[in-house]
Amino acid sequence: MHKVIVKSGDCCASLAKQFGYKDPTSIYQNQANEKLRNLRPNMHLLQTGDVVFLPEKKPKSMPIDKSGKVQITVKGQVTQFKTLIQDNLGNPLANKPFEIEIKNQTINGLTNSIGEIKVNIDASAKTGILRIFLDSVKKNTLTWPLEFGALPPHDSIIGAQARLNNLGFYCANEAGEIDQSTQDAICSFKTSQGLNPDSNLDEHFFNALLEIYGF
Repeated sequence: MHKVIVKSGDCCASLAKQFGYKDPTSIYQNQANEKLRNLRPNMHLLQTGDVVFLPEKKPKSMPIDKSGKVQITVKGQVTQFKTLIQDNLGNPLANKPFEIEIKNQTINGLTNSIGEIKVNIDASAKTGILRIFLDSVKKNTLTWPLEFGALPPHDSIIGAQARLNNLGFYCANEAGEIDQSTQDAICSFKTSQGLNPDSNLDEHFFNALLEIYGF
């Protein structure tokens, strides 16, 4: 059994690719990771410093012909990137062309009817660029830098700040400091959800944030 300390950008899918496991769930569901599962109910949302135990891999045998030659194809580990794109009024940017640059790959497509993007990406990818084209000639463009695996859990201060920013409730920083802009963002978010309009990081806030953001 091998122990790994999670670094920024790690998730079970990226660890599976890095250490040669076919399925990331074989890591996450291993008995040795029961404590991790209780702490992190989403295997794609790990926190820097988390401990992950890698199970022993079982050797696999294969027949070969008398020439002694064999061809082996190793499938690359992939994971799914999913996001929802809306305007500042909460209306979906539906059926808009998009482009995602990851490493040496460019993925093109259209957002669906609710403004959603859902594509498979290399599990080892750490960064990328997302572009949404608002017109047919691709002159009016929205661009976001992407950091895969870098989103902390929703019930951490940094994780809450990142989600608030992504939802359009502005926080001036995502460093885990409760400054005035973060307090204002929390209050605005709570008001939008019919909660008590204060800036307390309470259970009602975290539950609503998880429900609206999705993870």
